[in-house]
Parts: sequence; C-alpha cells; structure tokens
Amino acid sequence: MVVCIDTNVVLPMLSLRHPFSRILDAWMDGHFSLAVSNEILTEYEEIIRPRIGAARWLDFLSLLQLGEELNGNLVRI
Repeated sequence: MVVCIDTNVVLPMLSLRHPFSRILDAWMDGHFSLAVSNEILTEYEEIIRPRIGAARWLDFLSLLQLGEELNGNLVRI
C-alpha cells in the first residue's frame, strides 16, 4: 500500500506522545510505503520548520532517508 500523508497529519505524527506517532512507527516497520514529491516535501518543510525548528526538520528528512535505505518504502512521485 502506498500512502501520501497530509501535512496536517505529519506534524503531530512527529510527537512521540501523539496517537499519530503510530503512523510513523508503522511506516518504519514497513507496513506501507510513503509517497513524496518535491512539492510535498516543500509543503512539509513550510509547516515543520517554523513550528518545531530547522533541526527537527532535518531529523525528519534523515528519518525519511533511513526508511528508504532500510525498507525501500519511500516512493518518489
């Protein structure tokens, strides 16, 4: 299954205390593939950087790369 996650879901998904964090766990465990494009990543960045900082944005990008390398479950569209 390939999923594109809405920006409104990505931000709370990054909080370990939020129920949406299970979405990130499921993706890292290989339960689904995440679809992203340059436009989607730009939108994610526009939301994440101002709210939780540049360092956290870079952490998220690193996590996407790690998931792609380990599980091959990042689909670039």
